[in-house]
This record gives sequence, structure tokens and C-alpha cells, in this order.
Amino acid sequence: MGDIINFIQKIPGIVIFIIDSKEYCISIQNLREIINPIEAENKVDWEKAYINFENKIYKFFNNKKYFNSNSSKYSRILLVDFGNKRFGILVDKVIEYITFDDMFIMNSITFDKSDKKFITLNLNYQGRTIYFPDYDEIVKDFNHSETFIY
Repeated sequence: MGDIINFIQKIPGIVIFIIDSKEYCISIQNLREIINPIEAENKVDWEKAYINFENKIYKFFNNKKYFNSNSSKYSRILLVDFGNKRFGILVDKVIEYITFDDMFIMNSITFDKSDKKFITLNLNYQGRTIYFPDYDEIVKDFNHSETFIY
């Protein structure tokens, strides 16, 4: 459990989003922008599955592979940076932003290691399970062209 607490303490906060009725999160350290795809229509190439944002290409990754989702009701695009890897996550909606501080960690949230591929932690918060994807593993796997949506 100490490893999990150390991991969480390095994260200043998370954005919680929904894909196919399940809640997931990402650290605000890696989130660059939340975009409404309708407002960015001239920047999105749906056929090639990417968005050009501030002259940087963000490829969309395959939600079916990483989130076991067949959803197509996307209302937001999360633009994410992990080192030199940039990608977009198509999400149904963004619902919440929470910060981690010692009191919050001690009193409001519990953590379980996940046994699901591409999920590192299950966060139990206010009676909900929020999945924390293993973005390191996703980034490693993301190099393969079959992970992109076409």
C-alpha cells in the first residue's frame, strides 16, 4: 500500500472522465487540453484519427483496446502528453477534477491494485470505482499501428 500512496502523492490532481459508462482518470500533469470536437472540427482528421493542435499532431488511440469500449458518443477530446508521446483520448464526458492532499488521501479514497490490462489502480471514491489507466504501458504499446482508430 505504501507504493500506491507514494504514487498518488506525486500527482497533484486528476481529471475524471467517462467512457462507455465507466469512470477513468488522468493526472493533470499529463493533460494538455480538453477540447470540444465540434469547436475543433477544422483541426480533426477523423479518417486518419488525429487532431492538429498548436501545430502538434495528437493521434487518437483505440478505446476498444485500452478501455474495452465501443462507445461512439464522444463529447470531448483529451490531449495528453507523456514525454515525447502525444495522443488524444476520445471521451463521453469530463465530469470532475479533484486534488490530492494528505487529508483527502487519508479520509476520502481507497486504492486497490488492478488486475486488468492497461489499468494500474482502482480508486474507490464516494461509492464509485474510478479506473486509473496504466499510461506507461499504454505508451509502450501505442507504437503499434493497430492501436490507432482508422
